[in-house]
Amino acid sequence: MSSSIVSKNVFEISPLIWGVSLGSASLSSLLNLAVLTDFFSPAANRNDVEKSKPWLAPAELPQITIQIPCRNEPLDVVQNGSLKSALALNYPKDKLTIQLVDNSEQGKYEELAAYCEEQGVHFIHREGRDGGKARNLNIGLGLWPVNGQRYEPQSDLYFLVDADITFEPDTLQKLLPEFKANPRLPFVVCEAESSGGNLFTDAIAATHLPRLYRRTNTEKYGFANSTGFGLLYNRHAWSEIQGWPEDSISEDWAASMTIRARSEYWTKGHRVNYVRLSDPVPANLERYKIQQARWVQGTLENIRWYLWPLLKAKHIPWNEKVDVFFKAWGYPQQAMAQVIIPLITVSSGISVIDNYLLLNNASAWLQSLSSVVSLFIIPFVLLAGVPIVFLKIKQGSESAGHYFRHLLTGSLAGISAGLAITRGVGKGLFGAKNALFNVTPKGNVPQENALLRTFQKNWKEIAFGSGIVLSSIFLLPGYLGLVSFFGLGFIITPFMSLIKFKKSEKTDFPKQQETQADKPHDM
Repeated sequence: MSSSIVSKNVFEISPLIWGVSLGSASLSSLLNLAVLTDFFSPAANRNDVEKSKPWLAPAELPQITIQIPCRNEPLDVVQNGSLKSALALNYPKDKLTIQLVDNSEQGKYEELAAYCEEQGVHFIHREGRDGGKARNLNIGLGLWPVNGQRYEPQSDLYFLVDADITFEPDTLQKLLPEFKANPRLPFVVCEAESSGGNLFTDAIAATHLPRLYRRTNTEKYGFANSTGFGLLYNRHAWSEIQGWPEDSISEDWAASMTIRARSEYWTKGHRVNYVRLSDPVPANLERYKIQQARWVQGTLENIRWYLWPLLKAKHIPWNEKVDVFFKAWGYPQQAMAQVIIPLITVSSGISVIDNYLLLNNASAWLQSLSSVVSLFIIPFVLLAGVPIVFLKIKQGSESAGHYFRHLLTGSLAGISAGLAITRGVGKGLFGAKNALFNVTPKGNVPQENALLRTFQKNWKEIAFGSGIVLSSIFLLPGYLGLVSFFGLGFIITPFMSLIKFKKSEKTDFPKQQETQADKPHDM
């Protein structure tokens, strides 16, 4: 094979890599800039205090059902998580129903059932995994029978939380005024603080901070999707689409896209950041990969199945439709930056027999890789991360220091799920099926042989990262720093969870100031 042919192949590939990388990174950067102009606008209110509406008078409070889906959850996780918070709600007991819908395996739910009976919680058990989490939710809505009987809904509004979520006693009082202000509102979704107890969980929590602030602001103008927890929703909106879609891995996205596309009555949902939930981060990379792969596959499946009806709907404004594309592009962009581009570029060098030409091609893909890393990481850190930290310092938020402390480890940890995300992208785009109830494991991580288990469960990431680092050392030392950082993300992150903290850190939203608008009064 001649040198000219090989060089031509390299230069044919490089512009494509540069073009796709620069284009996608520019889109993300422009989006971040647009959102940050809203952050720093004098008229912007970071707390949403002015937008939080007066509480309802006691006589106006409606019936509400707290809905908790479970499968094989450890008893202590449920007891100390959503059930504990639900039982402590500052809400009239005669207007509150706590419902736990479970499809755990035999031997894994009996203690939970007894505890629920003791606490006055309505416990519903079904056998099997068909329909996944969505089936559990539909049973709780009375849309699916269990043992030949249908549950009779006690309320129009349901507050959906996962088993390990915790929330404040006045959560419902803060959210309910949104429905009085807009009776056609299908749902209100809360933001969540990320928390954990080791270096890995705190690093991941730091990466969530810019995303949460960006998402809350973009959904003011773009498409607001429902989530699988922290969701106060009107069951009548879900009844119109025959309940939660049971064929979707990501039933939350699927439901909100379907309601928005089909109905001209229901308005866009609303995301608020003045109500805070605590959402524990998966305890290690092994669990985090399960979560991310499921989210990625489900998101892309929903884009493939539900995007076109939404785009065709004439009652939906163009800005919401554009925003869906931004949301859809996030995971493929991450897979491209971390895995796909390096593999495509290195393959052009591997196909050449001549060692000299192989070295030239390897250098070419390393240069492209370093460019990709800089294009994706630097705009995100500068345009989405650092300004938000300064913003939070201005607000007196403790999480600003948390973000600075974990800026490096958070950047490394953000790379670590790249292989799992890439697999999820492939499954989501090409229609591969996955277990609909492949939930992220919760509870304590086994400590026996922790180091060996870390190697066994994350050997692909460690091997991939090692290959990147070794390539940079032997083939192009000049790019060692930037390229090695990329590889180190895959190598180091699996072991972060072995570094425990006595007291976990967590991100936080600005604390809401006590105002007259927050206090209940007669209307």
